[in-house]
Amino acid sequence: MFTDTMLPVSGSAGPTPKAKLLPIRSIPGLKPAAIEGLRSSFPGILTREFESFLSTTCGLEGTALQYIDFTGRWHDEEPLAVFRPCLTLAVDDRGRRWIAETHKSAGLPGPVWCVHQTPQVVVYVAQDIRAFLDLLQAHSIAGTTTRWLKSVDEAADSAWQHRGALAFHARQDCAQDKQVRQWLVQLPRDARVFDLRSPRFGIAWPYGVAGAAGHFHRCGRELLFAVSGFPAPSRWADYIGDLARRQDIPVPAIVAYQPVRIRQAASSAPFGSNNQRLCA
Repeated sequence: MFTDTMLPVSGSAGPTPKAKLLPIRSIPGLKPAAIEGLRSSFPGILTREFESFLSTTCGLEGTALQYIDFTGRWHDEEPLAVFRPCLTLAVDDRGRRWIAETHKSAGLPGPVWCVHQTPQVVVYVAQDIRAFLDLLQAHSIAGTTTRWLKSVDEAADSAWQHRGALAFHARQDCAQDKQVRQWLVQLPRDARVFDLRSPRFGIAWPYGVAGAAGHFHRCGRELLFAVSGFPAPSRWADYIGDLARRQDIPVPAIVAYQPVRIRQAASSAPFGSNNQRLCA
């Protein structure tokens, strides 16, 4: 059993940190009967490894993300269907949702994501719950949790700011990938692609780029997403263009369309050239 001030499931060996450094408290684990009862309502696959995890702890109190729940009973289902099935671990005081995918038949849930509401961007956090807790523990011990959360926000802001360039370059790059080309041709014509498989495209994708009418797509369970459903041109522009065609007069400049060349980002990697996943 873990002490009141220790985070569970640390992946690294070493001396136990001093209690006063960690105000986080681990909630006692579930008994076998409770885990069996959880199976029918759990959002996704309850693996053997995660059952063992739940027998150790079912949640954490006192974290910077508020209460972290591992049972799936504290929060509503994640609205973004491309991540389902998934477990909502926490909803912090900024409204950010911290989720872990639960589609795997073995191992712990993951990847772990942070879903921002403003801007509407999803940030990759860790490969699974174990890595997420190790990350949270490391920053808690070092006293750098605030800085870490700020880096998550900065990743979201950067993805939103560079959303056009990210989509353009990711689409061009994916078009050369034979493994995903078939997925690309099945997407709607207006779809914008966001590829998180390579560090040059960052660790976040803007799900809100098409507004409330946006539709989301994913290539299997890859870190490869697309957004479609962009608003149509204004009715006034359509009307003027149609009127010009019927009257056989030059099309007014208001509806003339000239493709705008998207400037390539300075480094083609707005989040840096390394492959670090918010570990600093």
